[in-house]
Amino acid sequence: MAYAAGLHVPIDGTFELTARCNLRCKMCYVRLTKPQADAVQCEKTAKEWIDMAGQALEAGTLYLLLTGGEPLLHPQFAEIYEAVAQMGFVITIYTNATLVDEKIEALFRRYPPMHVCVTLYGARPETYARVCGRADGFAQTVAGLERLRRVNTRLELRATLIRDNADELDEIRALALRYSPAFSINPEVHRAFPGVCSDVDACRLPPSRVMRLYEDNRRFMEALPPQDTEPVQRVYDLREKRTGFELEPTVLDCLAAKASYSISWDGRMVACNTFTHPFTEPFREGFHSAWERLPGLFAKMRHPEKCSTCPLGIDRACPNCPPKLFAETGSFDETSDYICGLARARREQMHRKEAKQSEAKLSEAGVEKV
Repeated sequence: MAYAAGLHVPIDGTFELTARCNLRCKMCYVRLTKPQADAVQCEKTAKEWIDMAGQALEAGTLYLLLTGGEPLLHPQFAEIYEAVAQMGFVITIYTNATLVDEKIEALFRRYPPMHVCVTLYGARPETYARVCGRADGFAQTVAGLERLRRVNTRLELRATLIRDNADELDEIRALALRYSPAFSINPEVHRAFPGVCSDVDACRLPPSRVMRLYEDNRRFMEALPPQDTEPVQRVYDLREKRTGFELEPTVLDCLAAKASYSISWDGRMVACNTFTHPFTEPFREGFHSAWERLPGLFAKMRHPEKCSTCPLGIDRACPNCPPKLFAETGSFDETSDYICGLARARREQMHRKEAKQSEAKLSEAGVEKV
């Protein structure tokens, strides 16, 4: 990825096939109802996505994520998937698993995706009813997981946590570990894109609870017996030299627009799928032109003035992510109380961890704490 960034090769791509979903999660940042999507009428056909995939392949894309909304809800998903699988992409699927039926199982067994990530929203029908608006979504998810466990893929389970299901983490985790040793949580829920039907402020957790959940899950997963799974790859420090992170646009402290991109359901190429703009138009101008123009759109973008001297950014507690700031405030130039709260809670957690490590070293050296 770092080498590709240095050459500005779009090695990592995301195709957001649809913004529609068969669940109605109250915190979703992208979901549109079918009437909303029908009113816009911008969903791309299989032919358009397959042609775009061919252009992306020629430009150097190797890793391809198919997501949504719920990507399996695209009426031509099977046709798109088979075509991109035959092209040789290393494919990841993000899905809620509710639509994984016999045909999808057969398709995935014939052309196994490298990675399938399923999000869980609860461990019982009642929780799915509260979070997703559909009690039957739980049984459909479990049925989909039973099918996916028969596919030769790396299955990963994730839990998005809000006020309605955070107390159920132990049960959600137990359910997930029945199907895969790979489990993670996402208790950070950001505001939705304009026009999206969700009520994030009413359901997301306070920053202090978010960090406690992260720590709880980290400790639990680290205590599990070692699994016979692929080794964990080294994670680069974002500011380490020669990783590509220091390349333009430097306002993005990641590889977005440097080695990765996302193409939205309505045809916009953005730096990642948390952006709504700035964007280029690959279906109109062609993939190559859209990719080459993308970094220049960030030339005048800067972090908010307040962030330039904030210690939360200096000690790495705050990621200072522009699209998340925009989602929260409607501007790239304003700070967010929620994001600042997360950063403060993260810094406090980091300092507590460092203090414990320091005490442990002193104890090992036989030095008593005064």
